[in-house]
Formats: sequence, C-alpha cells, structure tokens
Amino acid sequence: MKIEDAILGRRSVREYTDDAVDEQTIRRLIAAAIRAPNAVNQQVRTFTIARGRTRLDRISRQAKAHMLATMDASAHSEHFRTAS
Repeated sequence: MKIEDAILGRRSVREYTDDAVDEQTIRRLIAAAIRAPNAVNQQVRTFTIARGRTRLDRISRQAKAHMLATMDASAHSEHFRTAS
C-alpha cells in the first residue's frame, strides 16, 4: 500500500453492526498493537475487550461525560455538549 493511499483512504466509523468479532481476530489485533511503536519505547500497554451493547453504551456515556468535564471551553467543545 502506498502511503498516500493509507492517508487519503482513512476514515472514521460511527455506525457499527451488532456482529461479534471472533476471538482469533481480536487476538491478531492485540498482537499487532503490541508491536506498534510507543512513547520512548516503554512497552507499557493495557488492552480491554468490552462486549455487549449495554456495556458499550455505558462506557460511551461515561467517556463523553468525562471528556466534557475535563475539556477546555472553546468553540469546538460546544459541538460535543449539544450532540446526543
């Protein structure tokens, strides 16, 4: 893959299916993430696999609440405060 393809072809995904990710795929993703560069080569990593719509929705709500509580007031932050 050319670097231009990787950069220009990237995208954000905001809609997900309820299809479960199989264990082998999760393990392959973690193995790849372990090999990724990190700050000053410290190798400190923690991975958490969260499954189930109820749990994911709760984590999402809590993450947004934390982000809003710690975010500096700015024109950009208003978008997050009004979004559902």
